[in-house]
Amino acid sequence: MRMSRLRKFKKRKKLILASKLLVSCYMLIFAFGYLTSGTGAYFNSQSNDKQVIQAGTWWDGSELVFPGSNTQNIKACPPEKIAVDIKNKGFSMIQSSDYEVYYVKNGNPGNNGRKIANGTIEPIKEGETISLIFEADQVGSYMLKVSQHPEYNGDNQDPWSEKIMVKCIENKPQAEQEEKKGTDEQNTAADEPKNRPNQEHGDDESKGAEEKTQENTEVKDEQNQKDDREKDKDQKDDEQSNNKPEEKKGVKENDETINENKNSNEKSKDGSKASEQKPEGRPGDEEAQ
Repeated sequence: MRMSRLRKFKKRKKLILASKLLVSCYMLIFAFGYLTSGTGAYFNSQSNDKQVIQAGTWWDGSELVFPGSNTQNIKACPPEKIAVDIKNKGFSMIQSSDYEVYYVKNGNPGNNGRKIANGTIEPIKEGETISLIFEADQVGSYMLKVSQHPEYNGDNQDPWSEKIMVKCIENKPQAEQEEKKGTDEQNTAADEPKNRPNQEHGDDESKGAEEKTQENTEVKDEQNQKDDREKDKDQKDDEQSNNKPEEKKGVKENDETINENKNSNEKSKDGSKASEQKPEGRPGDEEAQ
């Protein structure tokens, strides 16, 4: 048993040595082939382009304009809220803009006005119109100035609005009335001693005029009463004249009635006479009997 194990170990040892030699030979062959083969060189060139875009640094194509061209006349006493229209006739805005309000009491605010307020315009869409509202706290002239996009490349850089004039027309008549009232009171107080004789004379004249008017009124009343009497008299005369034919007709009828009565009486008298004469008879009748 012991001899067999030794034999097996010797055989295994030989196999290991043989495999090592084989591996060494392959390595030598590979190294020799690598050293004797040609060398190749490869060159790679690569460039990286770097581009940075910062938002809001290019013109978005927007263009702000004031559509109003005529002067606004605001007849009201400050403080008064005023609205001014502004339009974007370009492309839609991608960022907000600013506006400023200028004021001057007399003149053109665009030339010699002072800035009294400012504000922000939110992005306006293409073709859209909005109103900018500010408060006018003084009488005078106002104008608005708008800032275009920072990269604006057009002919209407920083446009001005129309002129807005605020006039307080209510206070002026009131002040004039108060001033006139004070002047009238002063003049009345100064002229009161001078006007007393004239006033008394005027009172006498007014009394005389009233008395004269009263007399004229009485005369007119008497004349009217007289005219009324004459009218009544004329009416009575007309009535009497209208009644005369009827009276005549009645008198005539009465006369005819009297005549008829007379005739009837005479006839009755004649009849009675004839009856009285009839019994005596005629001579011829007596002889005939």
